[in-house]
This record gives sequence, C-alpha cells and structure tokens, in this order.
Amino acid sequence: MSSILPLAYLFESRLKSVYEKVSWLIIYVLPLFVILFYLVPSAFIYLALSYGLILLSFFSIYETGYLENDVFTTKRESSPTYRV
Repeated sequence: MSSILPLAYLFESRLKSVYEKVSWLIIYVLPLFVILFYLVPSAFIYLALSYGLILLSFFSIYETGYLENDVFTTKRESSPTYRV
C-alpha cells in the first residue's frame, strides 16, 4: 500500500536513514523553495501549494523510473539486490 504513495518508494528503497532524508530535503526541496519565495513573496500560500504539487508530480514520475530500473536490473542480474 505504501508503494503507491508519492515518495514512498524513494524513502523505502533509497533513503533509509534520517540523515539521508534530511540531506534529500536540504539538497532538492529547500533551495528551490527559498528561491521561489524570494521571487514571489506576496503569494506564499499559492506558491507553497503549487510547489508541493509540482514536487510530488515530478518525484512520482521519477519513482516510476526507479521502479522500472529496479525491475529490469533484478531480471538480468545473477544475484540481484532486491530493494523492496
């Protein structure tokens, strides 16, 4: 059930520790949000909701690639690493 939620596969298969999750937030989420906030400070609520939807949409597509790559790789390897 959790693998159908956005970002669930990323957190379960790639980002296992709290350090990795915080690092992901600092590298991917916060910089763009801060830049957008300074460019459009008057529409914070609209910006936050839009950014959240765009981020979830992007990583949902990105996770589809993760899943496809993991399935393809595990079929071809002799001793595959099963992620989830």
